[in-house]
Amino acid sequence: MDFSNLLEMEVNASKLTRIKQALRYYADGFSWFNLYDVYECIRKDCKDVNKSAIPKQWTTDAQGNDRLKDFGECANNAFISGYAARHSFADSNEIDRISDTLVILKKGNVKISVMTLNEAGSFIENLMVQWLKDRGIHF
Repeated sequence: MDFSNLLEMEVNASKLTRIKQALRYYADGFSWFNLYDVYECIRKDCKDVNKSAIPKQWTTDAQGNDRLKDFGECANNAFISGYAARHSFADSNEIDRISDTLVILKKGNVKISVMTLNEAGSFIENLMVQWLKDRGIHF
């Protein structure tokens, strides 16, 4: 076996490991923790393999809104997702709730379109499908 390009082999092996990890997290069921772990695998893989962030077209909905910030805030913020969130109330940004589907972060005055856990699951599933296709895995 030719080991002259060990660095490339290492990148390819880590890429497959991340795919396995993402699929495992996804298979463990929908929780903010598992879905965010899938996202972290995809984000790290895009950064290492493509030397760039996750492409915007993968995170943009049919109305043209980039939903990545919404996903991250809903996953992490206890004021949005309650005790199921990844972070405690003490470490979450306080919000003004405009409606069931819209909040504004008090710090920074940022609008967040609220995702339910099921909506977040669909968002991550779509993101994962785009990522896997980009990596040459078709199904």
